[in-house]
Amino acid sequence: MGCCASKSTNQVTGPKNTLLQSPKSGAAQIGRESVAVPDTHVTIVPYFTVPEGKMDEFKTGFKAFYENTKAGTKQCLFYGFAVCGNKVFCREAYKNAEGVLDHLSDVKAPLDVALSIVGEGGLDLAVMGPATELEKLKSTLEPLGAKFWETDKGSFWMDQNIASGALDTHVTIAPYFTVPEGQMDVFKSGFSAFYESTKAGTEECLYYGFTVCGNKVFCREGYTSAEGVLAHLSDVKAPLNAALSIVGEGGLELAVMGPAAELEKLKGPMGPLGTKFWEIDGSSFWMNPNVTAVSPDTHVTIAPYFTVPEGNMVNFKKGFSTFYENTKAGTKECLYYGFAVQDNKVFCREGYKSAEGVLEHLNDVKVPLDAALAIVGDGGLDLAVMGPAAELEKLKGPLGPLGAKFWEIDSGSFWTNSDATIAGPDVHVTIVPYFTVPEGKMDKFKKGFSTFYGNTRAGTKECLYYGFAVCGNQVFCREGYKNAEGVLAHLSDVKAPLDAALAIVGKDGLDLAVMGPAAELDKLKGPLGALGTKFFETDAGSFWIAGTP
Repeated sequence: MGCCASKSTNQVTGPKNTLLQSPKSGAAQIGRESVAVPDTHVTIVPYFTVPEGKMDEFKTGFKAFYENTKAGTKQCLFYGFAVCGNKVFCREAYKNAEGVLDHLSDVKAPLDVALSIVGEGGLDLAVMGPATELEKLKSTLEPLGAKFWETDKGSFWMDQNIASGALDTHVTIAPYFTVPEGQMDVFKSGFSAFYESTKAGTEECLYYGFTVCGNKVFCREGYTSAEGVLAHLSDVKAPLNAALSIVGEGGLELAVMGPAAELEKLKGPMGPLGTKFWEIDGSSFWMNPNVTAVSPDTHVTIAPYFTVPEGNMVNFKKGFSTFYENTKAGTKECLYYGFAVQDNKVFCREGYKSAEGVLEHLNDVKVPLDAALAIVGDGGLDLAVMGPAAELEKLKGPLGPLGAKFWEIDSGSFWTNSDATIAGPDVHVTIVPYFTVPEGKMDKFKKGFSTFYGNTRAGTKECLYYGFAVCGNQVFCREGYKNAEGVLAHLSDVKAPLDAALAIVGKDGLDLAVMGPAAELDKLKGPLGALGTKFFETDAGSFWIAGTP
């Protein structure tokens, strides 16, 4: 790719090399309280080669692209054109594959015009993102000759305070490495040093991560200014020199994209490396920069239901205080914790960062748990555990003998790092749907997951975490919302895929419960009561621990 980048073999070495300087940035610094989270966004990487004499005509189409994009999918993160000679690049990113497809529909008219100007062979197209997102795009984009670059799992996005709708003036380095045959494993072994040095380095970094296609490696990276670019190159001097020694002469193609004023600061230091400079269009913009609020949800939940014998509820609930005290004083892996009651049923709504946290918690609450089990008696506990397959494997030995059922979460599950999820009382509301899928229908049912995910991510901002989990012929959706209004907004957001799911499972194929504070449940009893929903009132001692899985 890198169609306008000249090949360079210069290593970043020697005391005279200006790349080794670490200038103090004059730009506003955004501190490391801006947390790095996994970067799962998808980029379209289109390079148009514009015929001689056609550039002015081509650029007149920019306005329609910008207008349609701003009015279109809410999945767009940033968007803008950059020009170098007779080449035009569109620097654009989306939260997921659905956003890419929505965008292509949004800009169909100006895109058709652009393609008619450049003609056959005038578009070189790549797509970069996680493997699961790329799979959703291959059928649509492969006929266009698109190349698919899978992002490395170490990729991260910095939670920066960029206003939605702000002009996009960030600077990107666009390095393409061609790795010799047999050297890819050793090249990729250097990724960890790049990641560590970048996270510990300049505070100007916005996003960073490697992506691979065949024998090519690209680093998808952005900085708030030219100073950030130079500081970063100093930060990664050692792993960069090691990478350049592997690819050898002619193994690196390098480009930089950004506003003209920022490029001017880089031409002196980076020009001798054969770098090509792409000036971004002045109308480039950020759409929804807070994608950082969403990351894959890998937390583990224990889902215990206690059936309390008649006359024993008061005695059972007396034990809540000890559970709460021991949990707060115990493992630091706990994310949220609290009891919910419905008639003679008691549920504990609890989540942990990992399997280790679950096991530590069970040890922390051994005394009150033994007392609770003595009250409910044999058969009085129905236990499930939900989380990633790798975490479940660690729990099957300890929990399998207790009759625990293990629900593997879907890889599309996500967690929203909301400002509302700070340490304190846990007042969030959960919808607890269990679908029983008829034999032979599971594949069809699971195909609907992508629409649920897409609509939920693009929908209410009240969502805290969301994802499907499967156990045998049953599907559970693990989901939480800030309040009852968020629940109702979500049900509206996913009406179409939910109707399709209910059509598959048929009458009586859904068992539905809602858990939350009494005041929130009262708002839901009218809309959801007619569906046979069970309402579990959370205990006032429930709490939420600040943090993410």
